[in-house]
Amino acid sequence: MTAAAWLAAVYRLRAGAADFGSVMLNIFWSGYNLMGIVIALRVALQKPMLRKLERVAIHEDVEVTVRYKRKYITARMADLSGRGTLLSLSGTYKIPKGRIVRIQIGRAEIPAEVIRSDGSRLALQFHRMTPENMKKIMEIFCRNMEAYYKMEKSQDYYVEHISPETERILLTVSSDTPPDFLPPAF
Repeated sequence: MTAAAWLAAVYRLRAGAADFGSVMLNIFWSGYNLMGIVIALRVALQKPMLRKLERVAIHEDVEVTVRYKRKYITARMADLSGRGTLLSLSGTYKIPKGRIVRIQIGRAEIPAEVIRSDGSRLALQFHRMTPENMKKIMEIFCRNMEAYYKMEKSQDYYVEHISPETERILLTVSSDTPPDFLPPAF
């Protein structure tokens, strides 16, 4: 409909029945509104979450010990949700699906069921989580959460300071956090 209105405006402009400035202003605003609609649709149509709980990739080095049949296996946490985790094991181990293992994260020991195992990776579902264990899991989860959309541009902060000699000095601080000081003029 907008494109048809643009064509009609160009036709009327060529026929001399419309003002050039008015047509350009209307084309600009309809283009601006079109960009707003596209942005709103991109946000509304983000990829669906098919899981019951959010799963985050673990970017920090979280060392986990897996206890299975009197063996202690060191592993690294690859991802985490409120219900389970994916571990990268330090070696290759055959742990059958459905087995109950115990994982130790710091001082927290959590029983978990093996959901999937391919030898070097182990997918686990937590069992009987105590509030203390859930708190430990959520601490790791929250430290590794990221926004869906990343802003590549950093915020620039400008602080204007007037010196005693009445000269204006513009101090520019370019960082992601505001300056932790205020000039004496404030």
